[in-house]
Amino acid sequence: MDPPRSNTRWIIWDGICTTAMNAFFAGPFLAAFALALGASHWEIGLISAIAFLSMPMQIVGLYAVDRWKRRRALIVLCAPIARLLWIIIVCLPFFPEKASVRFLLTVLLCIGFIAAIPGPAWHSLVRSLVPVDTLGKVFSKRRALGTIAGLSLTLGGGFVVDAWPNFSERPPIEAYSLLFSTGILFGLISVLVIMRLPEPQMEGGHSESFRSLVRIPLRDAGFRSLLGFIAVWNFSINLATPFFVVFMLERLKMPMRAVTVLIVLQQLVYVFSVRIWGTLSDRFSNKSGAVDKCSPGACGCRGLELYNASREICAHHPAFDCDPDRNWIFVVSHSAVHYEPGVKAIASRSDARLHDDGGFSRGS
Repeated sequence: MDPPRSNTRWIIWDGICTTAMNAFFAGPFLAAFALALGASHWEIGLISAIAFLSMPMQIVGLYAVDRWKRRRALIVLCAPIARLLWIIIVCLPFFPEKASVRFLLTVLLCIGFIAAIPGPAWHSLVRSLVPVDTLGKVFSKRRALGTIAGLSLTLGGGFVVDAWPNFSERPPIEAYSLLFSTGILFGLISVLVIMRLPEPQMEGGHSESFRSLVRIPLRDAGFRSLLGFIAVWNFSINLATPFFVVFMLERLKMPMRAVTVLIVLQQLVYVFSVRIWGTLSDRFSNKSGAVDKCSPGACGCRGLELYNASREICAHHPAFDCDPDRNWIFVVSHSAVHYEPGVKAIASRSDARLHDDGGFSRGS
């Protein structure tokens, strides 16, 4: 059973606009903007944690959906408020006396709390509009097209940030205001698209006990396992992801355009694979698709970890008088050997100074 074409079209367009918005709001530009304001690494991590700190607000959204039964109205009410609050962040570079990292964190926290409220309403509305057997197909197309739009804007935004001082003769930080303003525009277009979606009538009245309503999914053992997987996966990914941009900008001294090119490359791989995973999820199961996708991600993180170790070896070990970016195969393979638990003690005894610097301790 295929959903009505108009519903599918609007859902896909919403995905394109939302992904385009997040390319500026949740991409590398927010971290770079915070660094330009003088944010520490701890504050960068706190910014990335706001999305998870605001998740309890989804309970408020669930309560509103259960009581009012007006899902689209809740989305249209909360989403514009959260996105228009970005205007305050846009204005920060023009008021240096107000441009503090704490003020940025406060505004982002308000945005996160408000944006999290309509989450349950959105998922419930989509579930009513799209049949289960076509969810994978529709959302894989939505994400693929949205990712194409997002990576194009991310790549263009990186060049804008680097070219802004020479083009406008204005401070580089003001380039981020331009990008955030564009993100606000896409966010408001997304709200207009959602207003075109129908609002199917929800069945039944509101629950007598909201607490029992929340506990119903937790009675399913499979759902509890899924929650545990999501919690561990999101914790591990989001613990490291925010600092990739910081690592490339501060440690590798990459220009913003190079950072965005790498992010675009990662998104291109995602575009070519997401439709395959969507089809496989519909044919087999979401569980098998999730498990299969975790292994390449873990291998990628391991590779980055070894590369980082190779740079430390070249910087501190007198035996390696080489450039890790040119001789990465030799250095990374040597790092992999020393990363193995069985030979880590040998490595530490052979070079106590490197062991004190923590060069091999990350392998434990």
